[in-house]
Amino acid sequence: MALFKINGSTVTKIIAKDLDLEKNLQSLFEQNLEEVLNIVFLAHEYSTSFGGRIDTLGIDKNGSPCIIEYKKNQYGLKIFFNVKSGQLNDPQKLARDLTKPKPIGHWGNGDYEVKLEKESELDDVFALIKQSYDFNK
Repeated sequence: MALFKINGSTVTKIIAKDLDLEKNLQSLFEQNLEEVLNIVFLAHEYSTSFGGRIDTLGIDKNGSPCIIEYKKNQYGLKIFFNVKSGQLNDPQKLARDLTKPKPIGHWGNGDYEVKLEKESELDDVFALIKQSYDFNK
């Protein structure tokens, strides 16, 4: 999707910058996390108690933790929904139920996972996000 800068009545297309390493993307994001996502940066490469690492750890304005995982050259977005298995209305079958056929470890992030890979799925994924929000408010 093209991005544009508007200055008065002039519109200029913004040229995407290709980052050579995943680490460079992480560094750029961490330096601008509050501006880009309204998340306060807490730590990078944070070691967890179960042996893994969190690429970037932050906290949002409500005090909720935010975990960011970086993957270069992949469509980047994996979303976990804090909705119990069987309670998410997903007519497009975008969500993966992490409890079936056999429960897999997802460390309390909810029972559903969605990988947003196509721009055409945005509206359907936002509908799932709204369901999760409404379910948990």
